[in-house]
Amino acid sequence: MRTPGTGREALEVAGQFQPDMVFLGLRLHHMSGLDVATQFSARPKSGRPVLVALTGYGQPEDRERTREAGFDHHFVKPVPAEDILSPVARFKETPDPS
Repeated sequence: MRTPGTGREALEVAGQFQPDMVFLGLRLHHMSGLDVATQFSARPKSGRPVLVALTGYGQPEDRERTREAGFDHHFVKPVPAEDILSPVARFKETPDPS
């Protein structure tokens, strides 16, 4: 597990670490979480992590923006632990395609 502090750092760390899942806020320093997700989504499906938005924004248009940017999940804070763990559990249940 890695915890970068900015959007740029998230992309740099992900390039080295290649995470299976990334939790992102939408308001990050220097680059929004939407911009970070868009860059992750440009990668081939087999090389991109599952993207989870953790945000205070929960209006329908906010959810649409995260979907368009490539997020797989959108959670509005505060998020119950069981909700955050649900995409992790689903990911662990998915067979490895290799």
